[in-house]
Amino acid sequence: PFLYTVNQGNPRVKLNRYEIASFFQDEIRLWPRLSLLLGLRHEFQSDLNVYNNLAPRIALATSTADGKTVLRVGSGIFYQRQPVSLEQQYLLHDGAHLNQVVLSNPSFPSPQILPNSLPSVFRIDPRIRAPYAIQASLGVERKLAAQTSLTAEYTMLRGVKLYRMRDVNAPLPATGLRPDPTLVNVDQFESSGTSNSHGVTLGFQTTLRKLQLLSRYTFSHSIDDTSGMNALPADNFALRGERGRSDFDQRHRLVVSGVMKLPFGSKLGMISTVRSGAPYNITTGFDTNNDTVANDRPSLANPNAPFNSFGIDGSFVGGIPGVLYNGLQGVSGGALIPINANSVRWLVLPGTGNVARNIGHGPFWADVDVRLTKKVILRKAAEKTETTRQVEFRFDVFNLLNQTNYKNYVGVLTSKFFGAPNTAHPARELQVGVRVSF
Repeated sequence: PFLYTVNQGNPRVKLNRYEIASFFQDEIRLWPRLSLLLGLRHEFQSDLNVYNNLAPRIALATSTADGKTVLRVGSGIFYQRQPVSLEQQYLLHDGAHLNQVVLSNPSFPSPQILPNSLPSVFRIDPRIRAPYAIQASLGVERKLAAQTSLTAEYTMLRGVKLYRMRDVNAPLPATGLRPDPTLVNVDQFESSGTSNSHGVTLGFQTTLRKLQLLSRYTFSHSIDDTSGMNALPADNFALRGERGRSDFDQRHRLVVSGVMKLPFGSKLGMISTVRSGAPYNITTGFDTNNDTVANDRPSLANPNAPFNSFGIDGSFVGGIPGVLYNGLQGVSGGALIPINANSVRWLVLPGTGNVARNIGHGPFWADVDVRLTKKVILRKAAEKTETTRQVEFRFDVFNLLNQTNYKNYVGVLTSKFFGAPNTAHPARELQVGVRVSF
């Protein structure tokens, strides 16, 4: 292993916090077919000590004279609470309760932790604020027939002051030295991340005698520069390089569902989903910038070369530093063969690579689920205050077509499993259930 981390000390900490939230909302009917909805929410957390977290909301709804077309538009601000785990980690890893020791290139199998080993600590940025999202939407619904309608909606979501972690004591690019030589890592919780998401959704709903159909298609794109509160950037001094596809980004998503009434109180339901593959991050598997974190990304060489081909600097495989070798041979212990950078897609070099975050892309995902129900009435309610006694038998089939939907693709370039999934969603499952209401 190239890194060994151990926590020593007392893991018991105590913290207190309280939260206060208030909300005001009013609906104003400006005209018979035009209504205005106003709202204002205020939130306070004692550990943030910020009093101006005001979240206004506004919405307008109007319809045509025949009532067949409805237009809705709205916008608002929504705050995220600071999780308790953030404060807990800060108190635990303050250098007094728990002493986190990080050893580079440790001996194996028993790393020797010296008494004077430098610790690592967690900190909270004194300028930290509660993250919030600015959301705006515009939607229109059109009634095409008595039981048929069509909808279209555009949604914009912008995340501001999102959580991230950053090592403020990482080695400086110019000197390779840490700003504070008495510590190793100083992982700081910050609210310096941003995100942008845009999406268009088209919906269709209809009822044909005993059949109800509903379909929704969404085209969306989401980008951000942080993967969450505990995510460290590849380069702690160049956060712009973290901007890329969000972990949950899905360009296309189609959902079709239906319910059919069958004889003798039975119903058959179905929901099918097809969506684009999820992105995944591509990393080198080495600590190329010496910050004790192996999340560094490679550089792009020839985009037309095979996907799993890469060259590696000799300093990582026992070769001549500055000379590029065949990566597949070098990391597997084979002969070191010098190559030209144009013959491979990726380069593993000292320092920070130029590949964007989450550049990997998995395949599409598809699923069909079916439910068959049969309801038996034991006793009908004689009055409104009574409840009908009934038994409902259910038979569910999840992943009816037994489609293999892979997930969690290996993004470590130097792994022999690079680009392959390491797990999959469940195969076909059958479920039988009974629900009794009385």
